[in-house]
Amino acid sequence: MYRFKVEILIDEEKVIKDDKYEPQDMYDCIRKMFKRFDLSEIKTDKPNHFIFTDKGRKQDYGGLGRAMLDLYYSEWFLDYAIKLIWHNYNSKSVEDVIKKLSGDKRGNS
Repeated sequence: MYRFKVEILIDEEKVIKDDKYEPQDMYDCIRKMFKRFDLSEIKTDKPNHFIFTDKGRKQDYGGLGRAMLDLYYSEWFLDYAIKLIWHNYNSKSVEDVIKKLSGDKRGNS
């Protein structure tokens, strides 16, 4: 069982409509961000929905946070992210990272 989880949902329709990025390249980039820290990915039934978790190691908390924030501050991520959620099962909390860090300036909830 994991203690921390990051959940990401990308607006694939917008990615395709904008025609600036290939969806698969974007998804590969997201996976690579978390793979740098050897974090687990839970497969979902949608290619634009990602879940990454810790492996119970001390460094995993920092790795999840770093990968999540690197994505958040990348030049393209906020244009296409529908959801960036931090789950902390130790404190039983769930945080909408986009809303918290941006003050929901984009108009999404």
